[in-house]
Amino acid sequence: MRIIIVSFFAVLSIVYYEFVHTKRSITVSVLRYDKNGRVVFDDLRINSKNTVFYVDSWKSHWCPYYNDREFFFAPRINEMLHIARSRGFTVLHLNWKGLKNSTYEMIREKSRKIEEKGMTKEIQNNYPWSGELHQDYIPGFKDKCIYSEYQRYGKMRDQRPNPSVSISSGDLVAKSFKSMAAIISGRGFRNVIFFGFHSNLCLLSATLYLRYANITVVHVEDLVDAAYFYPTQKRGIPSHSKMNIVCNKYFSEKYGVTIKSYDLARELLKQKPITIPPKWLFWDDLFRRYYA
Repeated sequence: MRIIIVSFFAVLSIVYYEFVHTKRSITVSVLRYDKNGRVVFDDLRINSKNTVFYVDSWKSHWCPYYNDREFFFAPRINEMLHIARSRGFTVLHLNWKGLKNSTYEMIREKSRKIEEKGMTKEIQNNYPWSGELHQDYIPGFKDKCIYSEYQRYGKMRDQRPNPSVSISSGDLVAKSFKSMAAIISGRGFRNVIFFGFHSNLCLLSATLYLRYANITVVHVEDLVDAAYFYPTQKRGIPSHSKMNIVCNKYFSEKYGVTIKSYDLARELLKQKPITIPPKWLFWDDLFRRYYA
């Protein structure tokens, strides 16, 4: 009898979760390009059950030029993630290297179990590479630093978590692109909202893996940054801002849709917060105002 009662309450809690998280759906306006290159606006229905917020941001990029740009992007990304958490959404980080911290290890272990559940043969056995696509839309691009004295595996490179981007006890952490795709699949998410660096390298590679899980990918176009190599691209793409536009357009033509951060934040903020601040690994009291 006791087992039956416990089972009843377990089922009831699942039904309640489904009801609450689906009922709090919001509709966001996203942009894509059709096969004729025309802009098309679509409505995308998201809620905390079907959508995860994903960020890829290193503690330090190997090229100081990208660290200078990250200085302006990461705090804004962090604020958007706080808004998402406070409205019940899950945040997933790609941290290639971890930290010796009990909270972080708990998050990583929780994520590893979800990864095991979602690791399909398609994800496990494929190794897509974004570099082979660069000739299609960004001729002249080289994955090099504009300062010749800095190399890809130099001392400045640090793939641990970026302290400008908060990590909470309720977040998830992936250790690779495969891990990221398997975690998203294992949790049953259908939409992924992308933030971070770089849209023609790491974020494109992540997108290629997510195809195997049939996931809709949404780039927040003003909070994703492309990699750019001025010496060999300046004639075709004269500035880094133009590079971002080219990459976002290519992405929305081929792989998903884009959205502006303001449009996303506006719809999220129409909802009342439903969570209090969780336990933090990295935290800034500035954003406490978004929580219940």
